[in-house]
Amino acid sequence: MSSDERSIQTDVKTNAQHLEQDVDVAKVVHADGTVDYIDARAVGGDFEEMPKGYFYSPQFIGTVANIEMLIGANICNGIAAAGQLSFGIVLGELVPNKYRGPIISLVFFSSMPFAVFGPVIARSFIDNTASRWRWSYFIGDILSAITLVLYFFFYHPPKYNQLHVSGKTQWQQFKEMDFVGIFLFISGCVLFLIGLSWGGVTYPWASAQTLCTLLIGVGTLAAFGIYEGFFCKKQPLMPPRLFRNVGFVAIVFIASVGSMVYYSLTVLWPTIITTVYTTDSIKVGLQSSVVGGGVLLGQLMGGIFLSYVPKVKYQCIIVSCMVIAFITPISTLGPDTHSMVIALGVLACTCVGFIENISYPAVTLVWEPQDIGLASGTLGSIRALAGAIAQCLYVAVLNNKLQDNMPKYVVPAATDAGLPSSSITALFSAITAGDFSTVPGITPEIIEAVTYSLKIAYSQSFKIVFYCTIPFSVILLISSCFVPNMEQFLSTNVAKRLQGMSRKPAAAAAQDVEMQKTERAA
Repeated sequence: MSSDERSIQTDVKTNAQHLEQDVDVAKVVHADGTVDYIDARAVGGDFEEMPKGYFYSPQFIGTVANIEMLIGANICNGIAAAGQLSFGIVLGELVPNKYRGPIISLVFFSSMPFAVFGPVIARSFIDNTASRWRWSYFIGDILSAITLVLYFFFYHPPKYNQLHVSGKTQWQQFKEMDFVGIFLFISGCVLFLIGLSWGGVTYPWASAQTLCTLLIGVGTLAAFGIYEGFFCKKQPLMPPRLFRNVGFVAIVFIASVGSMVYYSLTVLWPTIITTVYTTDSIKVGLQSSVVGGGVLLGQLMGGIFLSYVPKVKYQCIIVSCMVIAFITPISTLGPDTHSMVIALGVLACTCVGFIENISYPAVTLVWEPQDIGLASGTLGSIRALAGAIAQCLYVAVLNNKLQDNMPKYVVPAATDAGLPSSSITALFSAITAGDFSTVPGITPEIIEAVTYSLKIAYSQSFKIVFYCTIPFSVILLISSCFVPNMEQFLSTNVAKRLQGMSRKPAAAAAQDVEMQKTERAA
């Protein structure tokens, strides 16, 4: 799933146009992304207890006929993707501590064709195939089929009864799941995100629809926290004891804030390129690869640095400062800053990718082996929620500013170029449709003036969006100060082994475990 994620996100807007329906692009992306790790965490703390069928993504999205089907299908896709995106948990249990960073980097590198070139591949499908955007999902079919074969023949974890000798049955475990916590968490997330996406766009911020949805969502999430801390008598969805580990909380924060930057750029970057710099489909695709390419480069560096360069805390602090230094200047974007924006985008995404791949292996190192699935699932759920909030927030800010800036810049430019005032309404309809031929009194000179004024309006709107990233970047920097150094955890201990694999001599394994316990106690 993750390998073709960027190509799918790139043409969501094109899907809507092809299906001849208007849609908030962020809602379709949220439908996929927000359930990924929430669903994975709900299955249980131990990753190997998930059924193999859980990993087979239902890529029937390519057959949808309308936007409602697209949103529903993306929800199903996100549920299946939760298992596939939990590869970090598998590697955290099967790979020696010392090599988890480089191995996770290797997995990220395997997604390079789609992670980097997904946008241009998607746009090539749109321009050159009969099925157009649907090919982005057909590729998902192919990759999921390959995944199914690989899991079936090569992934043989211990069976449930081997992990729970004289323990509870699977049905007993299922009945003891934290269903109340799952309901409160998912309901709170959905309500809060819907309210955030409605504000100022579908309904005014002060409307009953927006305020009630937001407040009920926040209240439900607060109830979830209280229930988990004081009333849950079963295994909590997010045990409070996890959050008493300061190092773990810091790792969760840097991962979450990193995702807030990454997912916002993934959604907004193609719009920046299209509205301010070029409308050429292939050029938009290539320049949208800035996000995936930069993040992948940072992920490769982060995993290697974690294992082979000391003082991870100071690495995170330095890179967090670089995030602020590279993200904030993008707020100066304009029609004449094309090269600068591309360069800053690559550098900022590289730093974000570095932080991301510090958090993936690090969360598996700061807990005992039996808690790896629990900790990773909790981090992933919070990270997914943070990314979804960022998408809603940034899209809402952009749409609100455009409502102010479009009339502010376009109307004077059009009338000064000679457009009659009576044609203003028709002009904005033409801008939405992308066809100026129906506007009374339109001339090539007016079209040129309007086109440039649109670039200014979008540039000014994007500035506010990037101003909104500054507080999150500051939170990232502060959180980095509490990330633990990893040298003490980088032993050769393997948390769990597949069936039939040779084991380390008992004395050496016991020595590794004892060393880890001593270091954690210290």
